[in-house]
Amino acid sequence: MEGARTRPIWAFLTGPYAVFLLFLLLVPFANVAMYSIHPYSPTKVFLPELTLDNYRKIFDLYYVRLFGRTLRLGLITTAVCVVLGYPLAYFLARAMPRVQALCLFLLIMPLMVSAVIRVFGWIVILGRKGLVNQALVALGLEPVKLLYSETAVVIGLVNIFVPFMVLPIMASIERISPSLEEAAQNLGASGEHVARDAKRRPVKLASSGLKSAHAGADGCASIDGYEVA
Repeated sequence: MEGARTRPIWAFLTGPYAVFLLFLLLVPFANVAMYSIHPYSPTKVFLPELTLDNYRKIFDLYYVRLFGRTLRLGLITTAVCVVLGYPLAYFLARAMPRVQALCLFLLIMPLMVSAVIRVFGWIVILGRKGLVNQALVALGLEPVKLLYSETAVVIGLVNIFVPFMVLPIMASIERISPSLEEAAQNLGASGEHVARDAKRRPVKLASSGLKSAHAGADGCASIDGYEVA
């Protein structure tokens, strides 16, 4: 009886979100799928004829190479996010409350800024006369081309997705009681073995977060792959 009473409440709370997904996510996808089976026209939205030529072009060499670049950018971005995000997540999970709150604020604050503005910021840093090349010239080195390259794309994607990698891993580490590490040390385990075991468990627990971050990186990398190509 109690479970039956709570169902209408959950339906009421999740109903607006379901409507949001229906009209702003599923309907646009269905619209794109409908356009995909019609011939392309530079002067009209679509032609009334039906065709599968748009799907046959997926196997063209150009699109195969583009899909390969997309997958490569997504995998590289995910690997870099894991390497940079895991140590930070472990530090935040074991930090003092005040330090944790400050670091979380600094981690989440960039998400309040538009991605377009952050991209322009990286243009200033990675440009031909940007901060990186100016520092190289000051050291007597030759400037390097960083902008409009896959390296710049990976840097931009990592800047966007590191917070989404850190937060789920941090939540997983916080579920592991520090007393387990203390008990292992009391039983004679070295600090190296304790740290190694502490690294394995959060990664397993945070597998869903890693998958979601990977999916997001792949999706964004596909857009940047078209731009770089």
